[in-house]
Amino acid sequence: MARAITRVEKRIPTQAQRQEESFGDILRVLSENRESVVAFLDIMKELHQSGLFDIVQGVLKNKHEIGKVGFEFIQVAGIPSMLKNGIVAMQFLSKLDPLKVQMILSGLSNGLEKATSEEDSHTSVWGIVKALRDPEINTTVTSLLGFLRGMGEELNKDKAEVKRDIHEK
Repeated sequence: MARAITRVEKRIPTQAQRQEESFGDILRVLSENRESVVAFLDIMKELHQSGLFDIVQGVLKNKHEIGKVGFEFIQVAGIPSMLKNGIVAMQFLSKLDPLKVQMILSGLSNGLEKATSEEDSHTSVWGIVKALRDPEINTTVTSLLGFLRGMGEELNKDKAEVKRDIHEK
């Protein structure tokens, strides 16, 4: 019969043994990935020779000064206002019905074509009154009046109300 185990000896490696084991692991991984490591080192060599590392090092050492200059540029260039206007424009575009926009833009294109192609450059007052009986002109004038009415409503709003509308959306 076998003898009972009464004492367990735990093997604790020394610092030198741990370093040797780590070094062996690194060498094994390097040898398994030789092509990748060589390609990576070649890329690093090219980056160093081109001076990119010097540029990156300079940027990292002067990051606070570069940040200050960047923030000053942002303020001077009016970028915060541009961003706010861009957001408001995107909100506006998201409210538009694509079908209506297509109809208006097609009508605008067709109207510009007719305006530049007609030779009659003078219309009398009576001619304008007669033209209002034309269904296409009547539709356009009615749409234009609706546009002007809606735009006037928004322009007559209090500034506080407009700011509230911006922040709600």
